[in-house]
Amino acid sequence: VHGVAVARSGVESGAIAAPAAVVKSSAGVELLADEIAASMAITADGIEVVADGDGLVALPGLFDDVSASVLVDPTDFQGRLALVHHAVSTGEWEGLLLEPSGRVALVRMADGAEEELKKTSMLFPSEPVRIEVAASSGHFKGFIDGDLIVHGHGDSGAPGRVALYFSGTGILRLTDFSADAAAEISH
Repeated sequence: VHGVAVARSGVESGAIAAPAAVVKSSAGVELLADEIAASMAITADGIEVVADGDGLVALPGLFDDVSASVLVDPTDFQGRLALVHHAVSTGEWEGLLLEPSGRVALVRMADGAEEELKKTSMLFPSEPVRIEVAASSGHFKGFIDGDLIVHGHGDSGAPGRVALYFSGTGILRLTDFSADAAAEISH
Protein backbone atom coordinates (compact mmCIF):
# COMPACT_ATOMS: atom_id res chain seq x y z
CA VAL A 1 0.00 0.00 0.00
CA HIS A 2 1.33 3.43 -0.96
CA GLY A 3 1.06 6.35 1.42
CA VAL A 4 -0.63 9.45 0.11
CA ALA A 5 0.16 12.83 1.65
CA VAL A 6 -2.76 15.22 1.79
CA ALA A 7 -2.33 18.93 2.33
CA ARG A 8 -4.52 21.99 2.09
CA SER A 9 -3.17 25.52 1.61
CA GLY A 10 -3.16 27.35 4.93
CA VAL A 11 -4.29 24.29 6.87
CA GLU A 12 -2.35 21.58 8.68
CA SER A 13 -1.35 18.57 6.63
CA GLY A 14 -1.45 14.88 7.41
CA ALA A 15 -1.05 11.49 5.84
CA ILE A 16 -3.83 9.11 4.88
CA ALA A 17 -3.27 5.56 3.71
CA ALA A 18 -4.70 4.74 0.30
CA PRO A 19 -5.24 1.51 -1.63
CA ALA A 20 -2.26 0.75 -3.89
CA ALA A 21 -4.19 0.81 -7.18
CA VAL A 22 -6.06 4.07 -6.61
CA VAL A 23 -3.35 6.63 -7.34
CA LYS A 24 -0.71 5.45 -9.79
CA SER A 25 1.77 7.92 -8.37
CA SER A 26 3.65 6.26 -5.53
CA ALA A 27 3.97 9.57 -3.70
CA GLY A 28 1.24 11.94 -2.53
CA VAL A 29 -1.39 14.18 -3.99
CA GLU A 30 -2.09 17.64 -2.66
CA LEU A 31 -5.18 19.84 -2.53
CA LEU A 32 -4.36 23.45 -3.40
CA ALA A 33 -7.03 26.11 -3.02
CA ASP A 34 -6.81 29.90 -2.80
CA GLU A 35 -9.26 29.84 0.09
CA ILE A 36 -11.09 27.17 2.03
CA ALA A 37 -12.85 26.04 -1.13
CA ALA A 38 -12.70 22.28 -0.84
CA SER A 39 -11.90 19.24 1.20
CA MET A 40 -10.23 16.08 -0.02
CA ALA A 41 -10.36 12.54 1.33
CA ILE A 42 -8.85 9.25 0.28
CA THR A 43 -11.58 6.61 0.09
CA ALA A 44 -11.61 2.93 -0.78
CA ASP A 45 -12.52 3.94 -4.34
CA GLY A 46 -10.05 6.80 -4.89
CA ILE A 47 -9.90 10.49 -4.10
CA GLU A 48 -13.08 12.38 -3.23
CA VAL A 49 -13.16 16.18 -3.41
CA VAL A 50 -16.01 18.22 -1.98
CA ALA A 51 -15.78 21.52 -3.87
CA ASP A 52 -17.17 24.97 -3.19
CA GLY A 53 -15.00 27.27 -5.29
CA ASP A 54 -11.72 26.91 -7.18
CA GLY A 55 -8.93 24.46 -6.50
CA LEU A 56 -6.38 21.97 -7.79
CA VAL A 57 -5.80 18.34 -6.88
CA ALA A 58 -2.12 18.15 -7.78
CA LEU A 59 0.23 15.23 -8.28
CA PRO A 60 3.75 15.60 -6.91
CA GLY A 61 6.64 16.70 -9.10
CA LEU A 62 7.26 19.22 -11.86
CA PHE A 63 6.86 18.27 -15.52
CA ASP A 64 7.87 19.80 -18.85
CA ASP A 65 6.87 17.46 -21.70
CA VAL A 66 4.17 15.36 -20.09
CA SER A 67 1.24 13.02 -20.64
CA ALA A 68 -1.40 12.81 -17.92
CA SER A 69 -4.61 10.91 -17.37
CA VAL A 70 -7.42 10.87 -14.82
CA LEU A 71 -10.67 8.97 -14.52
CA VAL A 72 -13.08 11.47 -12.93
CA ASP A 73 -16.74 11.16 -11.96
CA PRO A 74 -18.43 14.59 -12.20
CA THR A 75 -21.97 13.19 -11.67
CA ASP A 76 -22.49 15.17 -8.44
CA PHE A 77 -20.55 18.28 -9.51
CA GLN A 78 -21.67 21.52 -11.14
CA GLY A 79 -19.01 23.73 -12.66
CA ARG A 80 -15.87 23.72 -14.78
CA LEU A 81 -13.11 21.15 -14.63
CA ALA A 82 -9.82 20.67 -16.42
CA LEU A 83 -6.92 18.27 -16.50
CA VAL A 84 -3.98 20.65 -16.37
CA HIS A 85 -0.22 20.63 -16.81
CA HIS A 86 2.41 23.27 -16.08
CA ALA A 87 0.24 24.34 -13.11
CA VAL A 88 1.54 26.95 -10.69
CA SER A 89 -1.76 27.97 -9.02
CA THR A 90 -5.52 28.01 -9.65
CA GLY A 91 -4.96 31.07 -11.86
CA GLU A 92 -1.89 29.89 -13.77
CA TRP A 93 -1.93 26.63 -15.75
CA GLU A 94 -2.38 25.03 -19.18
CA GLY A 95 -4.75 22.19 -19.95
CA LEU A 96 -7.99 20.71 -21.28
CA LEU A 97 -11.02 22.60 -19.91
CA LEU A 98 -14.55 21.15 -19.88
CA GLU A 99 -17.48 23.48 -19.22
CA PRO A 100 -21.17 22.75 -18.55
CA SER A 101 -22.04 24.84 -21.64
CA GLY A 102 -20.41 22.14 -23.80
CA ARG A 103 -17.25 24.08 -24.56
CA VAL A 104 -14.11 21.93 -24.50
CA ALA A 105 -10.90 23.85 -25.01
CA LEU A 106 -7.15 23.73 -24.69
CA VAL A 107 -6.50 26.85 -22.64
CA ARG A 108 -3.70 28.72 -20.95
CA MET A 109 -4.56 30.58 -17.75
CA ALA A 110 -2.19 33.36 -16.71
CA ASP A 111 -2.97 35.72 -13.84
CA GLY A 112 -6.59 34.50 -14.01
CA ALA A 113 -6.96 35.50 -17.68
CA GLU A 114 -7.76 32.75 -20.19
CA GLU A 115 -6.10 32.31 -23.58
CA GLU A 116 -7.80 29.75 -25.81
CA LEU A 117 -5.46 27.67 -28.00
CA LYS A 118 -8.13 25.49 -29.64
CA LYS A 119 -11.76 24.61 -28.89
CA THR A 120 -14.58 22.30 -29.81
CA SER A 121 -17.85 21.33 -28.19
CA MET A 122 -19.40 18.23 -26.66
CA LEU A 123 -21.85 17.43 -23.89
CA PHE A 124 -20.47 17.83 -20.38
CA PRO A 125 -19.95 14.32 -18.96
CA SER A 126 -22.80 12.92 -16.85
CA GLU A 127 -20.90 9.77 -15.90
CA PRO A 128 -17.28 8.86 -15.16
CA VAL A 129 -14.96 10.00 -17.94
CA ARG A 130 -11.28 9.51 -18.73
CA ILE A 131 -9.57 12.81 -19.50
CA GLU A 132 -6.06 12.80 -20.96
CA VAL A 133 -3.69 15.57 -21.98
CA ALA A 134 -0.33 15.60 -23.69
CA ALA A 135 2.07 18.52 -23.93
CA SER A 136 5.20 18.03 -25.99
CA SER A 137 7.39 20.36 -28.03
CA GLY A 138 4.66 22.97 -28.46
CA HIS A 139 1.94 20.41 -29.31
CA PHE A 140 -1.03 20.11 -26.96
CA LYS A 141 -3.60 17.34 -27.24
CA GLY A 142 -6.78 16.67 -25.32
CA PHE A 143 -8.50 13.27 -25.24
CA ILE A 144 -11.86 12.22 -23.83
CA ASP A 145 -12.39 8.50 -23.28
CA GLY A 146 -9.48 7.74 -25.63
CA ASP A 147 -10.68 9.95 -28.51
CA LEU A 148 -8.62 12.94 -29.65
CA ILE A 149 -10.92 15.93 -29.12
CA VAL A 150 -8.62 18.93 -29.67
CA HIS A 151 -5.06 19.54 -30.86
CA GLY A 152 -3.42 22.93 -30.52
CA HIS A 153 -0.01 24.57 -30.66
CA GLY A 154 1.86 27.10 -28.58
CA ASP A 155 4.78 27.65 -26.27
CA SER A 156 4.79 25.72 -23.02
CA GLY A 157 5.24 27.51 -19.77
CA ALA A 158 7.94 26.68 -17.28
CA PRO A 159 7.80 23.17 -15.88
CA GLY A 160 4.89 22.78 -13.47
CA ARG A 161 2.59 20.36 -11.76
CA VAL A 162 -0.10 18.11 -13.19
CA ALA A 163 -3.48 18.58 -11.52
CA LEU A 164 -7.23 18.37 -11.84
CA TYR A 165 -8.58 21.93 -11.74
CA PHE A 166 -12.13 22.52 -10.54
CA SER A 167 -14.32 25.59 -10.24
CA GLY A 168 -17.80 24.92 -8.92
CA THR A 169 -19.71 23.06 -6.25
CA GLY A 170 -20.37 19.43 -5.48
CA ILE A 171 -18.42 16.20 -5.32
CA LEU A 172 -15.72 14.96 -7.70
CA ARG A 173 -14.38 11.41 -7.49
CA LEU A 174 -10.95 10.72 -9.01
CA THR A 175 -9.36 7.35 -9.72
CA ASP A 176 -6.47 6.21 -11.86
CA PHE A 177 -4.72 9.62 -11.75
CA SER A 178 -1.22 9.61 -13.29
CA ALA A 179 1.39 11.71 -15.05
CA ASP A 180 4.46 10.66 -16.98
CA ALA A 181 7.30 12.65 -18.46
CA ALA A 182 6.79 11.58 -22.07
CA ALA A 183 6.69 12.76 -25.65
CA GLU A 184 2.97 12.26 -26.30
CA ILE A 185 -0.04 10.11 -25.59
CA SER A 186 -0.50 8.08 -28.74
CA HIS A 187 -3.94 6.75 -29.66
